[in-house]
Amino acid sequence: MLEVCALSKDPAHPETRDCREIIEDKSRGKLVFDRRGITSHPLAFLKILGPLFLSHHPSCSEYEHHTVDIRGRRFCIGCFFNTAFFFLASLVLFALWLFDQSLLNRSWLLYGGTGGVVLYLVVSLLHLSESTRKKIATKFLLGSSFSAIFILVVTAGGSIEFMIQEKYILVFALYLVVFTFLLVKRAHEFLKICEPCEYKMRWSRCPGFIDTVCELIDRRFVVPRETENKMDST
Repeated sequence: MLEVCALSKDPAHPETRDCREIIEDKSRGKLVFDRRGITSHPLAFLKILGPLFLSHHPSCSEYEHHTVDIRGRRFCIGCFFNTAFFFLASLVLFALWLFDQSLLNRSWLLYGGTGGVVLYLVVSLLHLSESTRKKIATKFLLGSSFSAIFILVVTAGGSIEFMIQEKYILVFALYLVVFTFLLVKRAHEFLKICEPCEYKMRWSRCPGFIDTVCELIDRRFVVPRETENKMDST
């Protein structure tokens, strides 16, 4: 059962209804962010949104294979494991390069990295990684493969300093290509899941967001539009 959080009674602001009552009120204006409240208490605002920044998904059974719990916190599987595996693989490969450059076969880095990224894209397009374990495995594939390409580029010429600006421009361009694909794919999956839902992408009513929305209303970071206008006029 979702806990309903009550608005604190503040004499300066007459709105004292609980958040569920406000959300379900059909006569209310559109819920909007209150800039004054956010700028006055930015850390409190970010603290409320912190779990969503980490999970990137609502607390919904439809997304249970998109997040993983680590010590009581929900993390987005894609972002967390892609990043972790990329940095881990990069550290290992870079350490090998520093120890002995001959240990890294540049052809293997090129074909292994490129092949791994392509394989990941194919697996994703065919929806072959729907379980949590398979998702983590594919993130290892993508993170380590892109790491191989990254090390291949930055160590070209036998030195990191050699054409360093051009190297990082190339790496950034390659990252944008992969990131754009992932962004489009996630948006497609998001619409596929949320559009047919009974809540019709109304986030203030979605059970996966209700706790966050209620807390934002409770702290007056989100208010009905008419309330915002009254507050601005005071």
